[in-house]
Amino acid sequence: MISEKEFSEQFSGFWNQCLPFLTPQLVAQMNVGGFPMPTSNGFVVKPLEATEETANNDLVADTGFGIFAAACQSKKSVTSIAKDADLIEKIRQSALDRIRVLRGRDTKKKLVPLESLKDAFEIAFRLEDFFDNEEDGDISIQPRFKGCGILDSCYGDLFQSATLYEVKCVDRNLRSVDIRQVLSYCALNYQSREIIIDDVCIVNPRRGIAFRFGVEELARKASGKNSAELFHQIGDFLMNFEVIQRPS
Repeated sequence: MISEKEFSEQFSGFWNQCLPFLTPQLVAQMNVGGFPMPTSNGFVVKPLEATEETANNDLVADTGFGIFAAACQSKKSVTSIAKDADLIEKIRQSALDRIRVLRGRDTKKKLVPLESLKDAFEIAFRLEDFFDNEEDGDISIQPRFKGCGILDSCYGDLFQSATLYEVKCVDRNLRSVDIRQVLSYCALNYQSREIIIDDVCIVNPRRGIAFRFGVEELARKASGKNSAELFHQIGDFLMNFEVIQRPS
């Protein structure tokens, strides 16, 4: 079995055939179409300058997401969560555990430094402000998508009011692999029909920008097919790929 990230990052032959119009030119257009994330007072956020070395960016991002998720689940503000030292410590440890799984247990990473907690909280505050300006409705944390064929079950980041949100806390532009990943989630959901996903939104709190796409429009732009045809093609590939071989 493979993860959704392995699937979206590899199998370039399949993706080139499946999404022939997801070219560098189209991705560049998508980047131009991003919109700035708002602040609580109506301004827009600026790119976040890390207070510590960038090697900890993934750990800081995971900790920041964990803080925001805890606020959503408890229906409290990020400011309130910040006062719970024991909870923050658990979030820091959980973030480290996830990074160790992703990077390998032998990683030398340690808990996010206390100096970097400022950045983690800034990420959480930015997500809180962003969703305060989104549609009303409960936020589902890490919605689960049932696996299909060689693709294992996996989790998105956030779901609210028929919109699937993917948080990419990175210091880079939107990439085709990001589009492949959200389309993979949509394809899995098409097979199980557990939730209705009308839109996808990729949110980058580190750069202070977000990208929103209607699922049907995104499918047509990237593949030239409607969403049902595209998701059927992805599902068919996953279920009929009998010999798993890692692309070079």
